[in-house]
Amino acid sequence: GFGGRIGYQSITGVYYDGWIDELRISKGIARWTENFNVPPNEYPVTYNTVDDAYTKALLHFNGDDGETSFIDQSGKVWTAVGSAQLDTAIKKFGTAAGLFDGTEDYLSASDHADFDFGNGSGDFTIDFWCYPTVTPTGVWVGLIAADTNAGQGWQVAMYDDLAPRLTNDNSNTWLASGPVMTINT
Repeated sequence: GFGGRIGYQSITGVYYDGWIDELRISKGIARWTENFNVPPNEYPVTYNTVDDAYTKALLHFNGDDGETSFIDQSGKVWTAVGSAQLDTAIKKFGTAAGLFDGTEDYLSASDHADFDFGNGSGDFTIDFWCYPTVTPTGVWVGLIAADTNAGQGWQVAMYDDLAPRLTNDNSNTWLASGPVMTINT
């Protein structure tokens, strides 16, 4: 199966330094086929669960400052590794965002078929808000990834140009690229 990670990817072993908020992973639907407009609110939930069959992970990152429990509205369990925690200082929505200090901390989810996008030819969407605090220098920094022990899977990573990119670990081909970000914004 494919295990999920937030704040780290296994190819380079480099950890993310910054905040992540409102992460949604969808499978079987291309939610954004034109320019992405940031939603004005958190994605909706119904009775504390996701609101459609396509949403495979939905983390609002809400909670108290310093908390290490991360609730996924899809029911998946994400385990904090290192000093990954909720932080109320900087966030996009709600009460907090996930804080990653770039020093061996990340979130990990067990293997699940929901994270297997095959060869990337089917519809899927990975959307999130991030606030990087460090510019990578000559290395790829993992934001979100899912792979097997054999290194097969996908990752959203950024390089020193601060543009997040999606790739299939097996191909070294960029499947999609996001806008260039600015540090501390």
